[in-house]
Amino acid sequence: MTLETIYIAILSGTAFVSLGLALTLYNRTNIVADTLPFKILRRSKLLAGNISMATTFLSLILLSVDVTKGDSGIKCMMLSFFYLMGIQWVWMVIPLIAPDFLTKKKVIRDASVFISSTILVNLITNGIGYDNKFVGITFAFIFITHCGLWVVKFGKLYRRAMFNLEEEFSDYVFLYIEWTYDASLAVIVFCLSGVLLCYSEKMTIAIFFFFAALAYFYVVQSLNKYQIHAERLYFGLKKTEEEKAKEVSRKNSFICNPSINVEKTTKTEEYDNVTSTKIEKNAFGEESPIAQRIKKWIDEEGYLQPGLTLNDIANKIGTNRTYVSGFINTTYRNTFFEFIANLRVEKIKKLLTENPDRELEYLSNTCGFSSSSHMSSTFKKITGETLNEFRKRIKNSMEE
Repeated sequence: MTLETIYIAILSGTAFVSLGLALTLYNRTNIVADTLPFKILRRSKLLAGNISMATTFLSLILLSVDVTKGDSGIKCMMLSFFYLMGIQWVWMVIPLIAPDFLTKKKVIRDASVFISSTILVNLITNGIGYDNKFVGITFAFIFITHCGLWVVKFGKLYRRAMFNLEEEFSDYVFLYIEWTYDASLAVIVFCLSGVLLCYSEKMTIAIFFFFAALAYFYVVQSLNKYQIHAERLYFGLKKTEEEKAKEVSRKNSFICNPSINVEKTTKTEEYDNVTSTKIEKNAFGEESPIAQRIKKWIDEEGYLQPGLTLNDIANKIGTNRTYVSGFINTTYRNTFFEFIANLRVEKIKKLLTENPDRELEYLSNTCGFSSSSHMSSTFKKITGETLNEFRKRIKNSMEE
């Protein structure tokens, strides 16, 4: 089998798989409920289908044209497809963690930059026939800059979403947010690498498209898998944003009130700080009602409940989420997510100490994790060692 045959086989397979994924996404855009988060998810599925379809057309073009011997016009045409996929990636992923991000104004602006630069460059290289590498390099620079700015923006929104939900959800929704990060990396690396791909050898192109097909399959499967968390994420983010806005508004109204004397305000604040500290000590002390209730909840291993949220604990012990959050932050010096993760890791240690041969699936199901992989990464993050290392250490201590 020659390299040319392998090249044709891989690109043909990529075109076939990409087409199948595109049709799957177009046909399965049904939503669970007629709400904004599910409408956003449906739109993301359609955009993912468009990306897969663009990959299909690009694969067919590469099968019919030898890009390694092509002129600047062919390379600019390839870049146009990668650019199109990059823009649609932005529209697909960012709204999943920032539902209010994609506005009509942003869509028009992105589309205008893409269409104007693409038409102009392809007209120069393919229409007029002006074959100059500088044109292609300029186009690649516009493409990388445009999509690169959105990558930076996505990183900021991703960190904001993780921070806003630290006091609200356990691992299920966090996995959903982390998936958007992984999916975005997979797609954007493919799109931006198109610049280098235009100047690569055939086998490099073929191998790259093979892994692209695998990445698309992962994206499609995950869109279907995590759609049940879309609404929880949306309302969780919306709730935290509203609470923060109210807190900022309250502080601003206090600062801007002209009737408050500065000297009196300072004394009042000092008094409030002392008073709040006393109240906090009384409310969150070891003998306080909330401390007793949470201790009982821990003893009953309520933290092993899958998909646990801060509201679940509050409802169980008969108080509100703000009070529970304040208690956890003050007493344990942890966020809610860290608090639950630490308790679950201690449970894993206990189970492995009793029987080091327990399987990962048993441990993840018993300890409330959504998957064994997430359990392993959480364990490593908290303890500094892997589950296998801990298991081995326990076995060695038993033998001694």
